Amino acid sequence: MDNYAGEPQMLRHVHEANIGLWLHKKNGLRLDAGIFSSIIGFESAISIDNWTLTRSLIAENSPYYLTGVKLTYLPNHTWEVVGMVCNGWQRIKMVPGNSLPSLCTQVKFTPSEKVCLNWSSFTGTDAPDTTRRMRYFHNFYGQFQFSPRLGLIAGIDLGSEQINKGSHKYGSWVGAAVMARYELCNHWATALRAEYYHDPRGIIIAPSAIGGFKASGISANVDYKVNGDFYCRLEARWLGSDDRIFQQQGRMVGNNFFIVSSMALRFDK
Repeated sequence: MDNYAGEPQMLRHVHEANIGLWLHKKNGLRLDAGIFSSIIGFESAISIDNWTLTRSLIAENSPYYLTGVKLTYLPNHTWEVVGMVCNGWQRIKMVPGNSLPSLCTQVKFTPSEKVCLNWSSFTGTDAPDTTRRMRYFHNFYGQFQFSPRLGLIAGIDLGSEQINKGSHKYGSWVGAAVMARYELCNHWATALRAEYYHDPRGIIIAPSAIGGFKASGISANVDYKVNGDFYCRLEARWLGSDDRIFQQQGRMVGNNFFIVSSMALRFDK
């Protein structure tokens, strides 16, 4: 996977590997260490857990995983607070030459089974000490279940990074996604998504145009649950930009439309 290209060969197939213990179970205090699924965003690296077959632009361009030590506080059924010291922005092994750990936080508020509000953040760097550029990132999302069959998720990413080491000037990026899912019956469900992403300085996405990466998109998803463990999924997705930033059949284009499908089988239950 491209997301693991910077990792040692033997670690490129590790999605999660961690160990932990309750420091005070009655008060909901737990300590874990290892490789974790990211606490940033509402989409997992495991496609079957997501409402859409493909991940949104904001999910693809924020960490799939984080590595470090995580402290979780669960004071009650409504609140969850997480603080994590990690090796960097989607890093199992720290960037060579970097001696500064990064910090991630998460605050999740779930007042009922129908509402979940989340704020996650990242503070750190993805560069060695000699060229250290501090990165500050925030993800906000809300998930709402209007009825047993209809749900909505809306999320936004806001990020900034120093232009140069020690600089007071920052480059920034922003992304957003809104998706709605409707269960037609026990076996069929559909989802619609609208999204936007703008990274003018190419901090996260390498620029293919003078103005960096700027794109919006829509997608439609259909899922068929054969049984509780076997799913068939189909998605049509369009991404568009004013610039030619997408590669298609060896040439750069401004619009990208594709249809993807998958069959997924879950073994963890």
